[in-house]
Amino acid sequence: GCEHLDALDETAFLSTTAANLSEIEALRGDRPSAERWLEVAARTASEGDRASQTSIEVCRGLLAGDDIDAAERHFRRALELVDESDAPFWRSDVRLTAAEAIRAERPDLARRLVDEVLTMSEAKGLRVLAERARELGSELGSRA
Repeated sequence: GCEHLDALDETAFLSTTAANLSEIEALRGDRPSAERWLEVAARTASEGDRASQTSIEVCRGLLAGDDIDAAERHFRRALELVDESDAPFWRSDVRLTAAEAIRAERPDLARRLVDEVLTMSEAKGLRVLAERARELGSELGSRA
């Protein structure tokens, strides 16, 4: 789909779709594909496109590798962007992705993020995210 949108020079849907795809590819471990679609997303996303910008920052955090300071910086920016929304599922998902990515190097921050997810997801009845938070929290020793 992204290749088709790119070939059509369509940018409104491409930016968000490419940003989401880059994040998925990063989580799958396909760095070249993640970097390819991250570049497309960054090129086509407008400054005010919160969905694309959030996924771009999450992907940059995932691709930061051993540079934990850069990863944390990108995840914090993603959280700033997503917290401007009123979407608890999205806010929780970004937190879980960040917590999973930084848990070894920043366990205190990961625990805090997991606790925030648990609070949000339980308040909104997001059972799947609450369960993911509990599982990660048990690994981290959080209240989850």
